[in-house]
Amino acid sequence: MNAATCAITTNNQVHCGGDTSSRIHIPYSSCSSASTASEWCPVDLSSYQSETPGDVQIGNDEACILMNSGRLLCWGNSPGAGSTSTRYYHNALQQTAYNTNDRAVKVVLGSFSNCYITEHGNMHCWNGGSSLSPTSNTHSTTNVSLPTGRTAVDVAINDGNMCV
Repeated sequence: MNAATCAITTNNQVHCGGDTSSRIHIPYSSCSSASTASEWCPVDLSSYQSETPGDVQIGNDEACILMNSGRLLCWGNSPGAGSTSTRYYHNALQQTAYNTNDRAVKVVLGSFSNCYITEHGNMHCWNGGSSLSPTSNTHSTTNVSLPTGRTAVDVAINDGNMCV
């Protein structure tokens, strides 16, 4: 289980803290250590200065920041590096999604599956390993096929169920 937590501050910075030794490691930028820090440490968003964080989510094995531009940045066991190993933990932010024609507007991180929804109602998921995910590939996102004429507005994920 993950014991980390993150928050968006009033000056549009993301700070994380807690025990991150067993699951995700916070991408520290100016902390004194990257171990099981009890201090709050800023996540380095300097590469995205023209954007602001709109949401931050912590999952079982990963964390994501949804920027106001629709860019989705994740770290931990998340897509982005193209590794083919069964587990690959990113200690740095990875761009998981960014499409200016169909921006990500919501991200939900579950125990075995993770999804984001776009402004046009498309849903993309990653982190296979259960029947809840449309793919077993943990390092790429897959579009979820919804019934004809249906779009995703929200998604809820727990250990054994996914509802759209």
